[in-house]
Amino acid sequence: SMPLASIILSDNVDRAELIRVLVDVGVNALVLFFVGALPGFFIGQHIKYAERENEAEIQRLRVENERGRLISEMAVTLSSTLDYRRVLRAMIDLAFSAMAEVGTRDESAVGMVLLFEGPEGKLTVAAGRNISRTDQGRYVNSEEGLIGRVIQTAEVVITHNVQKDKTLTSFSSSPNCRSAICAPLRAGFDTYGVVLFLSTEPGFYHEEHKKLLTTFCSQAIIALQNAQLVEDLRGEQQKILEKEADARRKLARDLHDGPTQSIAAIAMR
Repeated sequence: SMPLASIILSDNVDRAELIRVLVDVGVNALVLFFVGALPGFFIGQHIKYAERENEAEIQRLRVENERGRLISEMAVTLSSTLDYRRVLRAMIDLAFSAMAEVGTRDESAVGMVLLFEGPEGKLTVAAGRNISRTDQGRYVNSEEGLIGRVIQTAEVVITHNVQKDKTLTSFSSSPNCRSAICAPLRAGFDTYGVVLFLSTEPGFYHEEHKKLLTTFCSQAIIALQNAQLVEDLRGEQQKILEKEADARRKLARDLHDGPTQSIAAIAMR
């Protein structure tokens, strides 16, 4: 500031010198401005970035919390019933809700459980959500396409080309579906069936859905095994009761046709 003041107050003002001093002053002012403003700018950007990270972390924790709640609810629901069909319905409904929590909710999505209850090599649609009447109880080939790969590899598989899978496009419930995820219902070396979800959204399913569906299938297979054991025990009990009833009827016939008639004949004689 001193050179500038001395130049302005002097009688003979050197324009070149004045311009040089003004340029120096301007450069110094800009330097001071940026020195003061840049830290504030970077601090502001860092705060915004931290806020976005915090929001993303809070959202992730909310999703994890909701997912844990649904898994816990499923465990309670499945452990509170030994009804085979009710287990299937509870599993598909809770899995449907949980799958929506890790992404955009797709109310048009189709979910179904397919079990080896049909002829050799065929799966049966045992339970479902948003499925048509024609798909309920139908038989499905278990050796082709996405379902065949899942059964062969015993791993969760995702596809975004449903329209190229003949088995998946054969479902009347999924005429416009684009994405699918399929997981095996497996215990040890035994595969009981698969869980299949279909969405009309392209690229809808991803790795988080894989992890979640794996957890649900692990929970469900235990409940299904327990329900199957109880159903088998009830079947055996019914067979025993039927055999007892047959034995009683046979004994009654033998008594009527044998000793009872002999005693009656003796009494008459």
